[in-house]
Amino acid sequence: MSSRKKHLIPIRMVFFLDNFGLAAIYPILAPLFLNANWGFFASSGPSQELQLGLLIAIFPLFQFFGSPLIGRISDYIGRRQTLLITVSGTGLGYLMTALALSFKLLPLLFISRAWTGFFAGNSTLCIAATADASPSPHGEIHASGERGRNVSILGAVGGLSFCMAIVLGQLLAAPGAHHQIHPSAAFWLTTLLSLVNLGVIWCWFQDNRSFPQVRETKKWSAIFGHGLSNLVMGLRSKELQGAYIVYFFFIMSWVTSIQFFAAYLISNFAVTQSFLTFVFVGVGLLWFLSNSLFSRFYAAKADAQTLKWTMLLLALFLLGVGVAQNSFFAAACFLAAVILGALGWAQSLTIVSLCASETMQGTMLGVNQSFGAIASMVGPALGGLLALKNSHAIYLLTTSTAILGAWMASRIRHIDSGK
Repeated sequence: MSSRKKHLIPIRMVFFLDNFGLAAIYPILAPLFLNANWGFFASSGPSQELQLGLLIAIFPLFQFFGSPLIGRISDYIGRRQTLLITVSGTGLGYLMTALALSFKLLPLLFISRAWTGFFAGNSTLCIAATADASPSPHGEIHASGERGRNVSILGAVGGLSFCMAIVLGQLLAAPGAHHQIHPSAAFWLTTLLSLVNLGVIWCWFQDNRSFPQVRETKKWSAIFGHGLSNLVMGLRSKELQGAYIVYFFFIMSWVTSIQFFAAYLISNFAVTQSFLTFVFVGVGLLWFLSNSLFSRFYAAKADAQTLKWTMLLLALFLLGVGVAQNSFFAAACFLAAVILGALGWAQSLTIVSLCASETMQGTMLGVNQSFGAIASMVGPALGGLLALKNSHAIYLLTTSTAILGAWMASRIRHIDSGK
């Protein structure tokens, strides 16, 4: 096994455990706000759906501020040291979430989601480290080969961990007379997994390349002073503007769709928790299989025009979810959308990574994550407002944003790789 492949093993382990912790939230938050049996609210209603949207939105709001800073720090001090900081931060956030659920402290629940969002740079750092081990061949955006395959394999690992987390989260947190385990158990588990993650990074992960900035300067002001200016840099970069905007619309469409899907099924079709578990296990499996397929056959197709058609098909299936008259049709359309979401995720991230220079992967991917964070904040907030009137309108919103993303992708004629 080559040294580059050995370098990718601990990165994939970190990505697996990190996504496992994030995915454990999905089977908990919607029932927590919509089911009075969980004890946070005396009864369910529109105000709970709005608060659910706000709770979902606060995570990316703080991620917006944290991701560019974390990405820039990693370009200065290396991926390993930065990962140790971010994993410690997310672990503390999971601990606060567990305490908030244990003692029914809604303000602490909001604080914990904000804290975790600020330190949620682990996935971006894993992608940057993957890029470090996957140099772009000749700097060509269409020759995405090795990097596209490695990014999609990372996505497949995330899909597998998502699937396992949903099953375990359901076993730990599903309410019922026969069930005595408190819903906070899932977050005590993710706190423990954060400690495992720290051990993996400490023992097995080493940076694949040198970071000369560390030797050249000790001026931390050069790092912190440019945290917010990274967004301006990204906006002014002609090579990255189009990729960032397309990613914004993709994330706004996809994240809003998946964040509200459990609540959508519960409020419109009164589905059981078992049905939700079945659907979300399907989401994880399809995400895994789609990225596995992409890594084998379509890694070189990470270009804007392919992404355009991916997003148009995504819009079609999300529209099907919005007009569905029964839970089975809604679930079938959503699972089909998962395939397009997985392909769109791998394509868009590969394009952004190939457009950035090798020495600025963390910074530029951090800026990209900020665009995603804005989309993840705006989408759920709008979704929560639309849910007050008609929850079907949520998927009309996500359909529209996917179409906008496809339109923006069609306007990108050529992207030169960053030098």
